[in-house]
Amino acid sequence: MANSKLLPGQPEIYTTKTTDSSSHQAALKFLGIVELKSAGPDSNYINWKFVVGIHLQETKVSYVLTPIELHLCPDTWSQDNTAVCSVITRTVDKSNYQYICDFKDNAAE
Repeated sequence: MANSKLLPGQPEIYTTKTTDSSSHQAALKFLGIVELKSAGPDSNYINWKFVVGIHLQETKVSYVLTPIELHLCPDTWSQDNTAVCSVITRTVDKSNYQYICDFKDNAAE
């Protein structure tokens, strides 16, 4: 759906409302993030870890992945931890949830 109130020279912005899995994967590919496949010989973990790591550095939340005593954490730690967990959860195949579901409260674990 194109934005109908554009000023001259503004790009058109299209939005879609869908939960389709192929749309989700297309969005990840647009960001340069390929979904982490299931563990096994075809796993793309090394590449996935690299790309997600760069994304977390760019968004300045990668510090959450370094273990630190909670009393030393900045005030934004909880929100940043949620952001990191969200990126990880949205970029892995559902078969990998079993490996990450226990770490939602502290991504560094």
